Amino acid sequence: QSTGNHAAVDAATAQVSHWLIVAATLSMVTRALMPTFFLLWDKWSAGDYTQSYSHGVLILPLGAWLVFRQRHTIAGIEQRPFKPAFVVLAGLLFGWTWAFAANIAIGAEVLLPLILICSVLAVSGWRAAMTIAVPVLLLYSAIPVWDVINPLLQSLTTKAVAVILQVVSVPAYIQGNFVQIPAGVFEIAGGCSGIHFFIVAMTLAAVYGHLHHRATADAVLLLVIAAAMSIIMNWIRVATIIVAGHLTDMQSYLVTVDHYTFGWVLFAILLIPFFFIARRLERGATNEAAPEDLSQPRTNGRFAPAGAVLLLLALPVLVWGRLATNEVADIAIELPAIDGWQPTAASSVWQPGFPGPDGEAKATYSGKGQRLDVYANWYETQAQDRELIGYYTTLAGDNARISYDKPVAGMNAES
Repeated sequence: QSTGNHAAVDAATAQVSHWLIVAATLSMVTRALMPTFFLLWDKWSAGDYTQSYSHGVLILPLGAWLVFRQRHTIAGIEQRPFKPAFVVLAGLLFGWTWAFAANIAIGAEVLLPLILICSVLAVSGWRAAMTIAVPVLLLYSAIPVWDVINPLLQSLTTKAVAVILQVVSVPAYIQGNFVQIPAGVFEIAGGCSGIHFFIVAMTLAAVYGHLHHRATADAVLLLVIAAAMSIIMNWIRVATIIVAGHLTDMQSYLVTVDHYTFGWVLFAILLIPFFFIARRLERGATNEAAPEDLSQPRTNGRFAPAGAVLLLLALPVLVWGRLATNEVADIAIELPAIDGWQPTAASSVWQPGFPGPDGEAKATYSGKGQRLDVYANWYETQAQDRELIGYYTTLAGDNARISYDKPVAGMNAES
């Protein structure tokens, strides 16, 4: 009897150890690639164009909870390290390191979920990797890869709104993404495409399918339904705003103050039929398997694979530890004197926009009856949001535009 009790205790301890190994692996990767999480957090908390990904602040705790709730399932899975995954993991980590060093944020972000899953695959095998796959892949809903379909959603919205306005007898002239009605002109801009509603709806469908649908086909069907419903809802939102502008001579609250909140009100209403359909599709309880028999040990406490992953993580840690800095060196730049030209303090409103240079200078050179504005900067090191060439850099500045005094191949004059 004593021997049997010891065997059961050993088996239970081994299973708990397996869950801790998986949790430790995910924690190690998260810590090693922390700069990418910081970049994502900046996008999630920003109030500019990245507003479409503001739900990302909820994705991390949601994913962590979904992994934690399956701890018993993971504990009951035999630990079987998949050795070929170490080769794939090494390649993914090299790709992440290269993207980080090159300041290609989207490259590092896209690789992040794959590295997390591949690490668990290498340490614990296919069953454990598949168990945590959906919670980890939810990260993609908060990574700005969806911008690639934004023009498509924008175009579909414009076409659908044109049809709706025709049905409700609102006279409108459509040109590009502009909708002109007798009372004024609306632009169906990129933010009107409904991309945020689309992403959130897909995320909710993925979580619901993961929790309640055993059949993969049902989970996929739910994703398709959520996508379609969110797109149609956005068409109704935009059309309603335009109709409101038509009926109130552009004085409606939805036109003059806020129309984004109105979208979320419609989205909340959308959830009622969505969850009704989801319940009808549901077959079975949850997809979390009951804990397996604890009478047989499923792991021998093999920590060597986790140690190998930790060793592979040394490369990205060393690189970002050396490169990840946003400190400005404050270097003084002196513009040179030129024969026949006299430099003076800058006298124009032209101010190029370069984020975070280590040094910059601007002056106006006068000579030979002409005036020349000169700007120079210096980057000792570059990092995310501190780049010579990037989304936020502009040579023309806010108060000027680039033009040409003669035609350039492939361009029109003054383009």
